[in-house]
Amino acid sequence: MFFVSQIFMAHTSEMEFNAASLASSTYEMIGTSICWGVHFAADTLLPQCFEGISLLLQKYICTNGITYPLVIINLIGNGINALLHYILIYIVHLGIRAPPIAITIAYICMIICEILFIRFSSIYKETWQPLNRDCLREWSTYLRLSAPGILATMSESWAFELGILFAARLNSSTSLIAQSVAYQIGIFLFLIGQSFAVASNIRIGQYLGANKPDEAKNCKNIAYTMGIIIVLIDMIFIYSTFQWIPLIFNISDPDALNLTRNILLVV
Repeated sequence: MFFVSQIFMAHTSEMEFNAASLASSTYEMIGTSICWGVHFAADTLLPQCFEGISLLLQKYICTNGITYPLVIINLIGNGINALLHYILIYIVHLGIRAPPIAITIAYICMIICEILFIRFSSIYKETWQPLNRDCLREWSTYLRLSAPGILATMSESWAFELGILFAARLNSSTSLIAQSVAYQIGIFLFLIGQSFAVASNIRIGQYLGANKPDEAKNCKNIAYTMGIIIVLIDMIFIYSTFQWIPLIFNISDPDALNLTRNILLVV
């Protein structure tokens, strides 16, 4: 969703694009990275047991081996996000205030769709237990797993985000534009690989929970192979399109255009 937001901001003005990039980076560093780190424990524990109560809706659905409804829900959410960006920017003229409003509404719509899917499907009957005091037990296990996850995701996120903040300190909008575009493309490619990683993690957890170590090892080998293939595809994509990618973000300044293309080659 942030990728779409940045494209819309790039077609608004250079100043608003830079402001949106800095705001997004700050939010990712102090908000999203911590949330994703806390969720690491869910990735480890939930595939092996279905007794959790404070479940993230998407992880809960994925843990049950259901993915296609999530794909549809995410497509709906991204469609709503793009439509709201267009309406709020070009019709209502909210400017830089449009992205947070559009993204928030889109996420709310996705949550509602996920709740409705869980409610009207049958997956919750055997796995979604009613609230009771048992949900307050064994938090130490969850926290021991989530604490390293927070450190891992924060260090990973900061490695990306600090580049934008440092680029802003160069007192050159050209540097910030180039770094922001490279960051958005890098995250886009990173998420492709991450989707395979999440799927592999869930499947390996299910096999381990079912006491099938051989199948888990086989899934691990497949995940490594797919990781190498995805990296090669990403490299081919970047080297084939780095001349045209900056045009998606409406970059017209020659210096910014050349700098962006050079940075994309090392993404």
